Amino acid sequence: MSWKITIGMMALVLLISTGASAADMDFFDSCTPQMEAEFIAQARSDPHAALNAALCSDSLIRANDGNREILAEKGLYWAQKAVTAMPDSAAAQLVTAILLGYKIKYDSFVKKMLEGLDVVPLIEKYAYEAARLDPSIAKGGPDRVLGELFFKAPDPPESIGNMAIAIEHFQRAVSYGPNFALNRLLLARALIQKGESLKGCEQLQQARDAGPQPIPGVVDNIFALYQKHCLNSESN
Repeated sequence: MSWKITIGMMALVLLISTGASAADMDFFDSCTPQMEAEFIAQARSDPHAALNAALCSDSLIRANDGNREILAEKGLYWAQKAVTAMPDSAAAQLVTAILLGYKIKYDSFVKKMLEGLDVVPLIEKYAYEAARLDPSIAKGGPDRVLGELFFKAPDPPESIGNMAIAIEHFQRAVSYGPNFALNRLLLARALIQKGESLKGCEQLQQARDAGPQPIPGVVDNIFALYQKHCLNSESN
């Protein structure tokens, strides 16, 4: 069975972006094309600027601010420069994993030449290295990425899909970001698909109570999943 990796949710899963400088970098800030150009102008001699250029590309892709195929290609180029120069940077490892996914989603040539299954080991490698370096980065970002890989991929021997391992990663993400509702949403979705709806609905309830979230659409997705799977059990 042919399977091309789906990055739609992964765009929500990580949400890496940057501020004005390496010192100001934050995973939930936004970026502008002007900031990206400034980072790129310094990126050949400054690996931190290369990292910021990659993070900025991710932010612009999420905001749909420009040609996503070009942004993904540029972002991955600078991410790989950054991770080569700074292999101990969890942010560089993580953004490389995500931009590899974007490259597959938005690059029409690569989509024709490569199946998502070929890219899974690379994304897995960078995400595991990010988790080793700093599992708490981006409120459990490495484990969110790994959870999505194991959740979405076909089962062995075709690929690495494994619901139990996916749930373990989502649980770790929750431990690093308990009030970050996306962590609980992803864990709830996996638990419900596994047939553990009661546990999934408990996670959705906690996600609903987590307060305002920095990611557009997450709260709506929580309520939609809750209405679909939990209202009947709530009334019983």
